[in-house]
Amino acid sequence: MLTRSTGWLCLSVIITTLLGTGLPAESQAPLKNSVKTPTQLSTDFPLVKKQAKKWAVINGFRSARFGMTEKEVLHAIATDFKISKHRVEKKALAAGKMTALIIHVREIMDVGGPSDIVYILENKQKRLVRVNIDWGKSVTDNVVGKDILTAANLLRNNFVKKRYKKKLYAINKRIKDTMMLVFRGYDEKNRSILLRLESPMAKSADPEQEGKHLSLILTYAVKE
Repeated sequence: MLTRSTGWLCLSVIITTLLGTGLPAESQAPLKNSVKTPTQLSTDFPLVKKQAKKWAVINGFRSARFGMTEKEVLHAIATDFKISKHRVEKKALAAGKMTALIIHVREIMDVGGPSDIVYILENKQKRLVRVNIDWGKSVTDNVVGKDILTAANLLRNNFVKKRYKKKLYAINKRIKDTMMLVFRGYDEKNRSILLRLESPMAKSADPEQEGKHLSLILTYAVKE
């Protein structure tokens, strides 16, 4: 769907013009049935007066909070998704310096399709420091490109409603031919939200086929 610099320029326009509403607080991905797929186009982000914006508070993902132990994260997973600890995949990362707790969720919100949620604990302190939520090609072979773009738009439009530090703040910034930084923001404690959209290098004359290779990655982190 996206080809080199021309493709990303088109993507930037698509992301900017799709409009979504009804999302929860910035440290939560949308709940299933909490949003509707946009049916109208707009060239504006949601109108939020600058003076009315409150500081973003990025403290984790849903019931999982930064600083939790593995046991506490497993309890949060059970609370949020009704998934028992026996169904949580556990992996060592970064040569044993990190531990990942991974779950697969069929539908975390109404668009985007299935997702993998990865809770990352730093092994030295044994505490939660990051949560990644992945949609698209890295999760399923049945990717609908326009749904991934809509999900990216919905999330970004929710995040921009809050206030962030000016340094490193970014919206729809192309990083390279294969990646666009849809949103990046830091709260007062330097905890971050990072939302990026990735596309393969391969070119195709069929936009629908290229759309099947899109990936969307949302990260909440104590630090980068």
